[in-house]
Amino acid sequence: MGLRPLVDPSEPLDARFVAVASGAAAAFAALPILCELLSAQAGVLEHNISVDVATRHRQGARDSLLEVAELLRHFFPELDRTRSEQGANLVIVMISSLWTHCHPAPAVRAVYDADPSFAFMGAEFEDALCESLWVHLAGLVAAPRTGPAPCA
Repeated sequence: MGLRPLVDPSEPLDARFVAVASGAAAAFAALPILCELLSAQAGVLEHNISVDVATRHRQGARDSLLEVAELLRHFFPELDRTRSEQGANLVIVMISSLWTHCHPAPAVRAVYDADPSFAFMGAEFEDALCESLWVHLAGLVAAPRTGPAPCA
């Protein structure tokens, strides 16, 4: 992600939340094939592969996730390593889920078009991701604790 030049870690929290959320949402929205692959990864793509392929894939995924976590720590020095890694993991989960919900099947799109009140998840991907990231980042920083979540 090319967010480093867009976000000053010394800015107030609210400014950083907005800059990171909007910058990341725009960056992922510009990569629809990546978002599509992330949305199919756990439910489809990983079901018919060998252990060797799964191991190589997971190593790459872990490395990418750690890069996102490091980026979160750069923008939000309030976060420790554990919280930034938890935060990075949920970012990927949000992208994969929101992509699917924001790109419904034709029959579901027809339902939304016929009755917009059913379109509670029918938002534009970039907008939905930006809002979700903003809430997620604010929550991460508001409750900076170490170790597993208290509900674990």
